[in-house]
Amino acid sequence: MNSVGRRALQLVLSAIAISAVTRCGGLSGKLVRLSILNTLRLPTGYQGSGIAVQGSLAYISMEAIGSQSGARSLVIVSLETATAPTILSVTSSGLTSDMGGIVVRGNYAYVPYESASGTNFQVWNVSNPRSPSVAGSASISCPAGMYPFQNPALYGDYVYVSCWQSEVTTTGAFAIVDVSNPASPVVTRSVSVNANYQPISFAIWEQDLYVVATQGGSTSDNVLLYSIEDPTCPQLMATVSVPHSPQWAAAEGTVALIPIYDGMELQVIDFSNPSSPQTTSASLGSCHPMNVAVYLSDLALMPCDSPGGVAEVNVATADRPSYLGTTLSGTMFNFLTASGSYIYGVDARGNFEAVGP
Repeated sequence: MNSVGRRALQLVLSAIAISAVTRCGGLSGKLVRLSILNTLRLPTGYQGSGIAVQGSLAYISMEAIGSQSGARSLVIVSLETATAPTILSVTSSGLTSDMGGIVVRGNYAYVPYESASGTNFQVWNVSNPRSPSVAGSASISCPAGMYPFQNPALYGDYVYVSCWQSEVTTTGAFAIVDVSNPASPVVTRSVSVNANYQPISFAIWEQDLYVVATQGGSTSDNVLLYSIEDPTCPQLMATVSVPHSPQWAAAEGTVALIPIYDGMELQVIDFSNPSSPQTTSASLGSCHPMNVAVYLSDLALMPCDSPGGVAEVNVATADRPSYLGTTLSGTMFNFLTASGSYIYGVDARGNFEAVGP
């Protein structure tokens, strides 16, 4: 199927999905009052830098709280009892750089590290969650002064890893890593983004790659849409300007959800027609959002840096996102991810939290 036919099919399926949610009741359009169901302490001196949930397991990449000289560890948590998670393993990576994020599929987890040189990407064998091991590693060469950062994205046998550094204003890039042989991952390509911008976050839906690109000191940043029909050769399809300080990308079909830290808002961009993307937004009150997770198909959840809490936006229809309010006031999460009826997060105090309505 060509790209035009594929995108038309995606649009039809998205419309069907939205219609189905509406008919079946979905969310009521009212604030979902969340509560913390369980708190699990992570290794002392560290906090989560990313979460991936697969089945009844959560995989947490780690970074230091303050200055720590020890090797960072991969933490695997059992969610067999969703409201009472337990740690199954804490395994050293052998690397002292902070983990940049994590993505998991099947028996393998993929983790970049915030280091500009040496080994800064690992493939973990997690087939035995009580005893995971490093299966292979690689060195990603980022543009000068930058390093692998934040949430990677996985498509087929390829992992997309951003190169970023907040104090550098030169052009950034993202690396494409072939992980078809877990014992020997290979960087196949580096893709530069807009001049003087740097990629900070990814989201993938079908064969669409959404890239958030930011620039220190600018008044506006960009969201880029690439086709990855050929995963080693992304083709730029659209560029949309957004207010400065986008933090993350999430995708629901042809719609990208982009939280804006400084503007305290959620940008909702409909790319169903790449030649003319449509943007709407929802103000988040006093919430400075740090990332976004989609819960039960049509609710965007964003942890607030200040004053804490989780902002909720109903995104059932892309052209009418509505801010519902903020729940869990005073709780400051670094990241959230949703799985079924539950939400899981890590906070700046080094805790893993199970959250539910």
